[in-house]
Formats: sequence, C-alpha cells, structure tokens
Amino acid sequence: MSEKIPVGISACLLGDSVRFDGGHKRCAFAAEDLAPFMRYEPVCPEMAIGLPTPRPALRLTETAEEQVELCFSNGKGEPLTRQMQSFSEKN
Repeated sequence: MSEKIPVGISACLLGDSVRFDGGHKRCAFAAEDLAPFMRYEPVCPEMAIGLPTPRPALRLTETAEEQVELCFSNGKGEPLTRQMQSFSEKN
C-alpha cells in the first residue's frame, strides 16, 4: 500500500490524556495494529471547543421542549450544544 488512509480518531484512543477525568482510553488495536495503514487525524471535540481536562463529564439530555442538549453531567453551567454543533460543522 503506497498511501495511508486518512482516518479521524478520538485522541484519547491514541493515548492522549484528554478525557474528562484527565485520563485516556488507549486502544492498542488502533494505536499499534491499524496505525501502519492509517494516517490518523486525532481530535478531541471537547478540547476543541475550549473545555479543560479534567472537566465534568458531558451528557446528552432532553429538555421539556423535547430538544436534545449537550450538558455537564453535574448539571452546572450552560448547555454546550451550539459550540459542539459549530465545531462539528467546521470539521
């Protein structure tokens, strides 16, 4: 194979400590076995919208108006739905 396949992947799966708890979820299959064939484009959407690590976990919730919103699991702060949608549309 002459050219590696471009693949978007969560940065935490490659071992980057970007998860809400400051950890990672490194996946050896992705980081080692598939890596020779892939050109990874690591991304952490939460970090991309400016959230720190560590941070409260995020959850999708449904409002009384039946709208889905992205919120901190501890119920604090404003919904992050618009920021995440904006990031997703750009990338």
